[in-house]
Amino acid sequence: MNFKDFRWLERSMEGEELAERGSELFHRKNQNGQSCASCHGDNGEKISDAQSRFPAFNKRLGRVVTMPTQIGSCASERLGENWVEDTKENSLIGMYVATLADGVPVNIDVSGGEMKASYERGRDLFFKRTGHFNFACASCHTPPTSGSYLRIQRPTTFFGDAAQYPVYHFPYSLPGDDLEYIFTLQHQIKSCQILSRMYPGVEGSEPMTDIEVFLQASSNGFPISAPVNFYNLDAGYME
Repeated sequence: MNFKDFRWLERSMEGEELAERGSELFHRKNQNGQSCASCHGDNGEKISDAQSRFPAFNKRLGRVVTMPTQIGSCASERLGENWVEDTKENSLIGMYVATLADGVPVNIDVSGGEMKASYERGRDLFFKRTGHFNFACASCHTPPTSGSYLRIQRPTTFFGDAAQYPVYHFPYSLPGDDLEYIFTLQHQIKSCQILSRMYPGVEGSEPMTDIEVFLQASSNGFPISAPVNFYNLDAGYME
């Protein structure tokens, strides 16, 4: 059973608008005349499939990084911008980069090295029970719970879901958010942790990155679909 909510298939006009704003940031030059496009091509052609290959091991940083972490690192070192994970600028650029790979199958290599170790740690965390409710990620996203109603939603199985992120997630946001309703995969994980009364992880941290590696690798072969929307509350149209 690999239950999917058909709402994941909905293309998002709002997401397209946000991707356009991300494109503007991608092309915005700093005081030295440099922009993301200076390295990656005016149309992002040099990173057209990058979303399908992240997370990945970054030799320079010496660790596995997600796309938001990579964006933040490049922005800091190349542009002098503080566009770290969980910021509006990072989320907007990430949405734009994801649209470049729309339709490209996810292809995360976890066959060895640091990526394999990260995958295995993430798998263990996904099935680990913790928090006030003694839930694991798997408590909602594996049968028999997946596909059933839970908090007026129907949780999906984890195979393939990661291929849809980042998503336009309206009207739900986390306290203090100023991200234009963009949810990266780790922002979604953090949201689930809060709702399940777990201790929320720090986006970009090793444990959160490990979970993302596991989820992305579990989506290998599924085509990236960006941008899509996810409306948090069920209005009854699924019946």
